[in-house]
Order: sequence, then C-alpha cells, then structure tokens
Amino acid sequence: MKVLGLSGSLRADSHNSRLLRAAAELLPPGAELIVFGGLKAIPPYDQDDEPAGHQAVDALRAAIVDADAVLVATPEYNHSLPGHFKNALDWVSRPITESPLRSKPTAVVGASTGLLGAVWAQAEARKVLAALGARVIDRELPAELSVDGSWLPCPLPSSRAISTLRSAWQPRCSPPAHRSSRRFRTCPRKCGGRRVASCTRRRDASGSLLRVNAEAVYPSLEGRRVLVTGGGSGIGAEMVRGFARNGSQVAVLDIDREAGEAVAEELGPRVRFVECDITDVGALRSAAADAGPVTVLINNAADDQRYEFEDITPEQWDAAQAVNLRHQFFMAQAVGPGMRAAGGGSIVNLSSVAWRRGPSDLLTYATAKAGVIGLTNALATALGGDRIRVNAIAPGAVMTPRQMRLWHTPESRERLVAAQAIPRDVTERDIAAAALFLAADDSGMITRQCLYVDGGLG
Repeated sequence: MKVLGLSGSLRADSHNSRLLRAAAELLPPGAELIVFGGLKAIPPYDQDDEPAGHQAVDALRAAIVDADAVLVATPEYNHSLPGHFKNALDWVSRPITESPLRSKPTAVVGASTGLLGAVWAQAEARKVLAALGARVIDRELPAELSVDGSWLPCPLPSSRAISTLRSAWQPRCSPPAHRSSRRFRTCPRKCGGRRVASCTRRRDASGSLLRVNAEAVYPSLEGRRVLVTGGGSGIGAEMVRGFARNGSQVAVLDIDREAGEAVAEELGPRVRFVECDITDVGALRSAAADAGPVTVLINNAADDQRYEFEDITPEQWDAAQAVNLRHQFFMAQAVGPGMRAAGGGSIVNLSSVAWRRGPSDLLTYATAKAGVIGLTNALATALGGDRIRVNAIAPGAVMTPRQMRLWHTPESRERLVAAQAIPRDVTERDIAAAALFLAADDSGMITRQCLYVDGGLG
C-alpha cells in the first residue's frame, strides 16, 4: 500500500512535513508514506518551456498514479491554498477528465493552531480535490498525533480522514498486525527521484527524519467497548492508552481515584474512570453495570504483596486470592451476558511467570496466578459456545515504577534481564501489545491459551 503525501516544503522541520509524519501514525500497518515535497519546483502553468519543471510534473503525475491514496497537508496560516499547490494540480490534471486524482481516496490534514485561515485552506483543498474527481474522505481526526514518543498538538477542524483511509483499499480485509515494513520515501525537489529511508532511523535536528513508533493498529478495535481493571497505573494504564489509540471506548476501573482520573483526563472522551474496589464483589458488579455492556474485558488488577512463609495469616491468604484471582471470575460473570448478547467477546486474564518460578516470598501471589491459568481454561470451555474467547497473559519481570519503588534495585533489575533470552527490559508496552492482539479479531480462533511475555526468562 502506498500513500502519497503532498507538501509544499521538503524541510524536515516544516509544519507540513511534521504533520505528514505525525499523520503516518494513523495509516494502515505495512503502508508506505511517499512524501512529495517538490511542488515549488513545478513552473507556472502558463510557462511550458522549462524541461526541469516538466520532469517534476511527470514525477508528480507518476507518483499520484502509483499511489493507492493521497494525503494532502495544508498550511497552518494561509487563508487559501498556496499558489504552487493549485499550480501543480493544474499541470497534472490536464485535461481534467483524465486527472490521475479521479476516484483516488484522498484526505486533507492540517492544524488550525487557533488560526481561521487554516480552516479555510482545508475547506478549499477539499473543494479543489473534489472538482478534480478525487474521492475526498471527510471525517474527524483525533486532536493529537504522536511523533517519536512526543505529542504534536494538532487540533483538526474536520477530519478523521486517515482512519477511513485504513479501509479505503481493502475494506473487507484486516491489515497485518505489524508496521515494521513501513518506511518513508522522499522525492527530492530537483530530480523527482526517490530516496528510501528507514522509519526506525532517527536523525538529529539538522537533518531530521523522526522515527515513527512501530505500534500495531487493529481496525476491529475501533469503537469497541473495553473494560480494564487496575487501569489507573502501570501495565493497566498502558493497555488503556493502547485501546484508546485504536479508537476503543474504554472504562477504567481502579481503587485509586487520583490515578484513574488522571488517565481518563490524559486520553480524553474515549476513556472514563469508574472507582471500584474489586475485592468487594457487590461493588464490582455495580461498577460493571455502570460501565455498560462491553465486548472486551481485561482482568488486570493485582497486588504482588510479599510475605515470608512463616508469617502468612489466613486473612492475608484470603486477601491475596481476592485481589489476584477471585475478582477475575466475578468480573467475567458480570460482563458475560452483555458479550453473549453482542454475539461474542474477548476476556484477557493477567497471570504471571511467578507461578512457574515460585519465589518463596510470593507464595500467595504465585498461587493465585497459577489459579488464573486454571480459571482461564475453564472459562474458555464454558463460554466458547457463545463465541467468547478467554486467554491469559503471563508477564515477566516488568519493572514498573511501583516495582522499582517497592521491591527492586538497579542490580536486581540487571540480574533479571541477564536471565532472559532477549537481553532488554520487558516493558508495560510489551504487555499491552499482547492484550491488544488477544482482544482484536485478528486472534479470532485463539482461546484457552496463555501467552508468556517475558523475554524468555529462564
């Protein structure tokens, strides 16, 4: 899949270039963004005696024909489209009935930054493209787009255009779940040729090509209603971010009001917080009812409190099972009828590698997490007839801020990483990636499984 990005400037730090790179985050997995920034090299329409200019026109026309869709970045301040942009469209659309843009899926992106001129520029771009026969996509884009882990403020007055582009090519097919093949191609202004640069390469500000984060996008998750327990911090919060990025409607259940509200405020209207003590089954059921029917349940909440063998009391044992195991069953019981009515769903239970490694100070926790595996298997059998899938994830040594604050040191962290087959930290994002896959339709025939995300911890 090739997406042609039209920008008036090749400067890496220009507004339009940054906007196109940011918008690439919303393109389908595996897509190539080909940025054609040489529009200013095309001669005025009434001057047809410049061979170099004709080469640029031919390069642009060929790029449009070769692309599966077109993404147009408009300026942030102009009250109309720049002359060189309209001039370029005049050249490649002669005659208008043979414009390479005819029936081509086309989206317009731009940032208003508080300036009304940008709104007018986008509106004019849509009118011009529609007049040339382009199939202009016009819906609502998210308010912010991610670039290399930071946020580019980008209030877009009208269009989630790129989301619709995800299905413009293959509306009945889900794209592959990885983005590793996507790369940027740039058409230099003078020669119209193509230069390939890896999307994983990061350059400095003097010649920057910002690295695009390789995160999977699952079209089936868009609009899906999701409930995440313990979603206010750590692994749970990262899962909430992943679902929100995929367009899901997420209910966050957590006992920590401050943390839960902070996540909801960070991610906007797609995410709402419901305060709940999951060890109280009555409160759990009320919170599930408050969240409404969901088709994805992430049973994430847990507490890995440490105890010495000789010191464990019956109350501590029961409390450990309540916070790490019991609530997973009762939450599944609470959301099951809604999933059944919806025609199916996905439940993901969080276990841990602790049940296999058996550390002595995690005896109560490891026992509960072993129980999660048994619960997952039994639930998968009980609910499979209703097309409800049930799987587990067993995270490895994820060094969340809480883990580093309470239990670990830099030295113990290094020892655990050294014990892994893959010598790097297992992060919250790694666990969230597994949860997104198991929640999406891409894993539609996977149930009664436990996915170990531990870097091969021995």
